[in-house]
Amino acid sequence: MANNTLRTIVVGSALLTAGLSGNAAAQTATGTSSLTVTVPDVIILDYCSKLNLSITSAAGELLTNETADDNAFTADMAGGSASGSGLSGVKTSAFAGLNGSATFTASKVWAVRGFSPSGNVKVKVTGPLAGVLTKNGSTSNIGVTNIATLTSGGGSTETLQLAGLTPVYGDIRVALDFANTKTSGAYSGDLTISAQTL
Repeated sequence: MANNTLRTIVVGSALLTAGLSGNAAAQTATGTSSLTVTVPDVIILDYCSKLNLSITSAAGELLTNETADDNAFTADMAGGSASGSGLSGVKTSAFAGLNGSATFTASKVWAVRGFSPSGNVKVKVTGPLAGVLTKNGSTSNIGVTNIATLTSGGGSTETLQLAGLTPVYGDIRVALDFANTKTSGAYSGDLTISAQTL
């Protein structure tokens, strides 16, 4: 009698184990999380704070007589006054630009980086006050005109495509007018570079 009871319990336990293993299945739960990354509207302007231009000539030209020997001054005296001509053949090869205007180009003196809603940025370069470079204590000046950024075609204002944090470089070109330049020395003025996201 005791043996029969023991056998029944063993058989029942085996059947229970078989039932559990036969009905078991892997369970999977899934969910979705929304990932949002907000990129700021930001612009980074790198620029050279000083642009220095020294006007030089080939060695020795300043000490060389560039006037032809036959350019002697001649004059006719009439009524106590003299008129005539001379030095009509003076060469200006050493400083040809100082005889009128000269173009000055500074390469890769600014760069823009960043992000904007459209992916573009507007860069503008404006000239010095009153359009001239001045010298302390002097009325002599150097005119500054035709300012250009020379990145995508020229002009003082350009719209450029940003490249994220990879710099987009630009130049500055100006025409320097020496018509009112009378004295030597250092002339200065500010060029303002601005960058605006679009």
